[in-house]
Amino acid sequence: MKYARSELLIDRFVAHHADIRVLLASEPGRDHWLVLLHYVRTVNPHVGPDELIERLKPVVGPEMEATMLTQGQRLEKRIFDEGHKQGYDEGQVNGERSLLLRLLGRRFGLLPGSVVDRVSNASADELIEWSERVLDAERLEDVFAGL
Repeated sequence: MKYARSELLIDRFVAHHADIRVLLASEPGRDHWLVLLHYVRTVNPHVGPDELIERLKPVVGPEMEATMLTQGQRLEKRIFDEGHKQGYDEGQVNGERSLLLRLLGRRFGLLPGSVVDRVSNASADELIEWSERVLDAERLEDVFAGL
């Protein structure tokens, strides 16, 4: 990790080829190696991904070369997808909060701070339930009754 951003990174890996071979002998070790490579590919401005894999082929062996490519790409995609989904879910809930507050304001006028706070801290399920109740509620209290 000390050399992750260094121009000497690959030379350091080559110097420790025996240790890397031991690491690659187990499935958890291979997983750790792939995480390390992903980190290096992300932070090292001196070594491109193709160069990294090409120069490490003698160290990791041909069987790991294809795995480094496919697993590295899968790991990058999984990290992107998880971050995208989390951001989407948070954005969707925030949108539901905003819409509910607008509907409540339109239907019942100026909202007390306690209602704004309650909506701001509500779960996604509560927001959906309350949004549906806005249609039939005669009073603001009816929206939140029972929950």
